[in-house]
Amino acid sequence: MPENKVTRADINARLKKINIGGKPYVTVAQRVQGFWEMYPNGRITIEWLVLEPDWCCCKATCYDNEGRVIAEGTAKEFKSQGKVNATSFIENCESSAVGRSLGIAGYGSVESIASADEVIRATGASAGETQKSDKKTEDKQPIEEPKKPVAKRKPSRMQELRAEYLKAGISDQEVKSLLVLNIGDKKTSEYTADEMKQAEVIIRSLLDQQARG
Repeated sequence: MPENKVTRADINARLKKINIGGKPYVTVAQRVQGFWEMYPNGRITIEWLVLEPDWCCCKATCYDNEGRVIAEGTAKEFKSQGKVNATSFIENCESSAVGRSLGIAGYGSVESIASADEVIRATGASAGETQKSDKKTEDKQPIEEPKKPVAKRKPSRMQELRAEYLKAGISDQEVKSLLVLNIGDKKTSEYTADEMKQAEVIIRSLLDQQARG
């Protein structure tokens, strides 16, 4: 079999990137594409460390053409963590683990996995006004005070952004993967002001990329 002379640097240079806080970022799907170009006879396996009805944890392992391990990555998800996870927490966990393992292997990890704090600082310098995230979780209902009309809750900033990216044809899973990899495995309603600012920049970058085609 002829030797694959393509280098990881060549592949990373060709992968489609989005701009987050002035730094390049590559999606999980693009990382997978780069891996198969580099290792057409390689493998990516998933090992479920925990698989319960309400949460899961898995490990993704990447192998080269000779079957040697080149990187591993783990992730966990909870079914109660947001509307997307209510139906797809297992799929999101698998996607996150694969993305982390490929990032560790050097695919599309120019800034993202190696330095999430740098991304937070960068987005803090470039984003607009900070929108405070809703402190109430999606599962909790507003408490009604007796003899007082219940005011209609204003949509949170994340709900507004979600409406925008869904209208633009961007999936919840793609956004979820980016947010988990850059901010961490937590509910968007628990984001700090800086994390919400970073999330908005990530989504705005995806929207800009989608508009440019």
